[in-house]
Amino acid sequence: DGTYWRSALSWASENGFDVVVELLIKGPKIRRKHIIKLSFPKGAEIDARDKYGRTPLSYAAWNGHMASVQRLVKAGARVDSKDEIGGTPISYALCSGHENVARHLMKGAQVDSVDKISRELLISATKKGHESIVKRLLENGTITEAVDSTGRTSLSYAAEGGHVAVARLLLDKRADVNMIEQEGGRTPLAHAIDNGSEDIIELLLNRGAKVDYSFTLP
Repeated sequence: DGTYWRSALSWASENGFDVVVELLIKGPKIRRKHIIKLSFPKGAEIDARDKYGRTPLSYAAWNGHMASVQRLVKAGARVDSKDEIGGTPISYALCSGHENVARHLMKGAQVDSVDKISRELLISATKKGHESIVKRLLENGTITEAVDSTGRTSLSYAAEGGHVAVARLLLDKRADVNMIEQEGGRTPLAHAIDNGSEDIIELLLNRGAKVDYSFTLP
């Protein structure tokens, strides 16, 4: 695909076309009444990445297609492959609420706890402004807020990046609009002011952001 840089295996995995996934993996020759003949000289690349760095397994896990997930894993797909925001097949299964798929992927794998995986993905997604991923994580109820190793919250990253829709999603789930960071004592509003985004500033003020906090400039 010229727009998304996605392979046929990626599209088939996302849509749960299990038979097609199997055919693309094995690279068979198909004959139907000697009229139709499809030839694949070799199997599809299992971990082919699209423009976002996501693999077919990530898409299958995201949509909860267990049969496709099982086929891909059996064929050697990596369960720990990370995309541009650090998302993995396991984290996408979790953020979409497909715990059975996540458990299958976690069998025998050296992975972090479900809680840690979800929090890391939420931080990464808010930094990049990936609204759909943030929405799924929040709707699933696995997590409502995340704090990274420096004490910064997902809301502060959304404010810094000017991601209004993402910030609104977090606030709707009652993210603390006045959370003070451990390092520097900054709040989401301070980051929004640095960014200069009037929409973010207005949103935070409307949701109760206090303007009388002092903070250290970066």
